[in-house]
Amino acid sequence: GTLLVLDGLDEVYNEEDRIMLRGIIENWADRFPSCRVVITSRTYAYRHDARWRLSDRFVSAELAPFTWKQMDAYIERWYQHGANTRPGSFGGHTVADERASAMSANLKKAIRDNKPLVPLARHPLMLALLTLIHEDYKHLPSKRAELYRQTVELLDRWNIPLPSDKLH
Repeated sequence: GTLLVLDGLDEVYNEEDRIMLRGIIENWADRFPSCRVVITSRTYAYRHDARWRLSDRFVSAELAPFTWKQMDAYIERWYQHGANTRPGSFGGHTVADERASAMSANLKKAIRDNKPLVPLARHPLMLALLTLIHEDYKHLPSKRAELYRQTVELLDRWNIPLPSDKLH
């Protein structure tokens, strides 16, 4: 058996391309029945009435939003891992654990104190982005527009767009 993971089906912008991709995925599943296929898509894009929706043999599941306990654990582990693997980012080996713990506490407080952030932070991807922004800037912006700007800058660093990208 094999595992095939296709991330971001909804990021195929043209619906006709998505329909063609659906056929390729369905054909793959026919040809390799012992292969597990995991496909991700944002829920708003993968509606039941979408023409490019996969057949019923593909089970659909939605990630549940994080609880407070899960958000806290994610943030603590993020900073703990950073202190262990990138101590230089936290001031060196001697102070990395202490600084990571302080940054973790700061981020958790920032999310709790800023009620509009809570619904964002409950989603795993958004919490990852908030954590990355917090680590980069050492705080979260108080204004949502600034948070969005920093998020776009972060995503642009990960995904340098091609000049032909019409959406950029």
